[in-house]
Amino acid sequence: MSSKHKEILNAVTSTIQGLTLLDLPAANVLQRKLPLDRNLTPSTNYVFVCPVGNEVEYPGTIGSDDFGFPSLIVLVAPTNQDNTVSDKELTWREQITNAFHNKRLSGVSSVWRCIVEHATIIDPNWFREGNMTLSQLTVRAVSRRART
Repeated sequence: MSSKHKEILNAVTSTIQGLTLLDLPAANVLQRKLPLDRNLTPSTNYVFVCPVGNEVEYPGTIGSDDFGFPSLIVLVAPTNQDNTVSDKELTWREQITNAFHNKRLSGVSSVWRCIVEHATIIDPNWFREGNMTLSQLTVRAVSRRART
């Protein structure tokens, strides 16, 4: 039996893999503990889905509690020090936001709402030092569970 958080990570990964993201094949949407993988090709676009962040408790009902489980989404694209604003990475963020924000999470019946928390659009350190565009947002899946 999987934990609720693992079920959510699987569903978030699957949903992103099902999107049509320009120059980003479904096989490059990867679930990792952290947004890195030393064995990947540095000249390729990737999306990492990671269980990074804190669980958040929300007001529930008389007999249940609501918990928000984070899935950090990290978009990575090589830049070759090109400082031109790319519509591609901005569109990825928009498509991912549209797929989740204020929606139920397909495949996890206890998740009644997803909240997209926006973070760094372009991380300047990764651009300068890593020659990569790195962009982050968090999909927080709010799951209801009965009190026992």
